[in-house]
Amino acid sequence: MNVTGSFTLNPATGRLVLSDDFGVVPGPDLYVVLSGAGDLTADYHAFSRMVTSSAKLNLGLLARTTGAQTYIVPEATDLTQFKTVVIWCESFSVAFAAAPLSGP
Repeated sequence: MNVTGSFTLNPATGRLVLSDDFGVVPGPDLYVVLSGAGDLTADYHAFSRMVTSSAKLNLGLLARTTGAQTYIVPEATDLTQFKTVVIWCESFSVAFAAAPLSGP
């Protein structure tokens, strides 16, 4: 799936911020989640299966498909168990977009 923009995750404030130029293809039931799935080289179907079977923290319904938005990570969340931020379609259990939480 096509996605533009970037994000920042500040562990001190517990805020995940999608950039002003964020954009993703519209879809049903889209959520912002942190996932333990980390192999972004996997094909679309394989990565979606990894997200389903990995640690997953739902940060909330995607507010809109474009523009800046902020999501709160609950206090005391152990971020070490998560490798990616994912735009996740809950209805069909598929990833619409994903990015690593840290650089290579």
